[in-house]
Amino acid sequence: MRLWLRTSVSLVTGGILFAVFLYFVDVPRILMIFGGIGRTNVTLLLVLGFITSIFYSFVYHYAFQHIERAIAYLPFLSTHLQGNFLKRINPVGEFGGEFFMAYVYKRQLYMPYSRAFGVIFASNVFNTVTSIAFVTVGFFFLLDTTLLRISSYVYSPVIFAVLFFGVLYMLYFDRDRIERLAVWGLRRIRIHSQERVRAVQTSLQQFYSVLDQALERWQFVVRVQSFSILAQLGDAALVFFALQLFGVAVPFLGLMFVVPVSFLATHLPMPGGLGGADLVMAGAVHVILGVPIGPAASAVLLFRLFSFWLPVLLGGMIMGFKAIGR
Repeated sequence: MRLWLRTSVSLVTGGILFAVFLYFVDVPRILMIFGGIGRTNVTLLLVLGFITSIFYSFVYHYAFQHIERAIAYLPFLSTHLQGNFLKRINPVGEFGGEFFMAYVYKRQLYMPYSRAFGVIFASNVFNTVTSIAFVTVGFFFLLDTTLLRISSYVYSPVIFAVLFFGVLYMLYFDRDRIERLAVWGLRRIRIHSQERVRAVQTSLQQFYSVLDQALERWQFVVRVQSFSILAQLGDAALVFFALQLFGVAVPFLGLMFVVPVSFLATHLPMPGGLGGADLVMAGAVHVILGVPIGPAASAVLLFRLFSFWLPVLLGGMIMGFKAIGR
C-alpha cells in the first residue's frame, strides 16, 4: 500500500474512532474543569503530566550516556522531544515509530543510526520490564477482591512492592522460566508454532543482551529502572486524579494493571494510537474497574491530553523553530 494511501486510511480510521470516543466524554464537566473553578485542578494535571514526561526522558538520557557518551540533560531533552514527536505522529503507530525517533537522534546527536536505535531499544527494555511487572502484580490484585478492599491500608502496598520486585528479579535473572512462560502463553492463545517460538526466543535474546550490557553497572540499572517506575506510577496517578475530578474513586493498585495494558493500543497503526488508544483505555477502566463509561472516557481524555499530546506538541514546536532557524 502506498504511503499516502496508508496515511489517509490511518488518519480517517483514527478520526472516526476518536469521534466515537468523544461521544462518551462528559463535555460540560470537562469545560467546567478548564473554567475558572477548575484552574487549580488543570494546573495539577499539567504538573503531573510534565513530571511524568521528565521521568521518561531521564530513562532515555541515562541509557544514552551508558551506551554512547556523556551529554548535558537539556540539549538531550530538546532532541528527545523532537524524536518523540515523530515517533508518535507517524501513520504506522508507535510500534514502528522508534525508527523515526532514531533518525532524529542520529542527525542531532551525531551518532550512527544503529547506536541511536540501540539507545531507544534499551530504554524501551527498561520501560517494558516495569510494565510487565506492574501488569503481573496488578492482575493478581484484581483477581483477589479482598486485596482490593484493603488497598488503602499500609500493608497492601507493601505486598504489592514485594511482589513487584519479585517479578523484576525474575525478569532479570530467571530467564529460563520467562522463556517457558512465553511459550506457554503462545499455546494458551492458540498461536503456537515453531516459527513463533523461534521468534520469541530471538526477541528474548535481544532483550537480555541489552540487560546484560546494562548489568555490568548495577548503579545504572537501579537509576534507570527507578525513573521508569516513577514515570509509570505518575501515569497511574494522573488517571487516578482525573477520575477523582469526576467523583469516581478506584483502587490505585488496579490502575497498575489497567494503564500499562492500555498502552498497547498506542501501537495501533494510527498517529499516537489516535482514537484506538483512547477507546481501549476508557473501555479498560470501564470494564475492569467498573467505572461508568462517561467518567472513564472523560478521565482518559484528560490523561491523554496532559501526559501524551502536550509533550508531542512541545516536541513539534521545537522541531518547527529549529527548521525556521535554518
